[in-house]
Amino acid sequence: MAERLLAIQAQDWWGMLLAVRARSAGLPAAAVIETLVVDRRLVLSRLNRGALHLLRSEDYPWLLARTAPPRAAGAFARLAQGGICPAVVERGVVVVTKALANQSPLTRGQLRDRLAA
Repeated sequence: MAERLLAIQAQDWWGMLLAVRARSAGLPAAAVIETLVVDRRLVLSRLNRGALHLLRSEDYPWLLARTAPPRAAGAFARLAQGGICPAVVERGVVVVTKALANQSPLTRGQLRDRLAA
């Protein structure tokens, strides 16, 4: 079903499950959750418009390649308006990447502490 739709808006967990149910025949919510959490053939991502969407994991790389550059340009422009230069952003990305590689998952607060350090 996800291959026909590409992505399903998933801002709200129960709304996402209802959207899947409305677009499929006999697919129980437990199967969707298992495919997302256990099999990882589905992922939740903010690739499209910044809204959370459910999509197939195999579609993620090409969608990321297509959507990331314009979103990154907008993010860098907003950060520059706040006086944050690209070099600071790049250092932050390194800190977050290392933290998640060593202790994933981390909360926003935990990541904020690492960035502050």
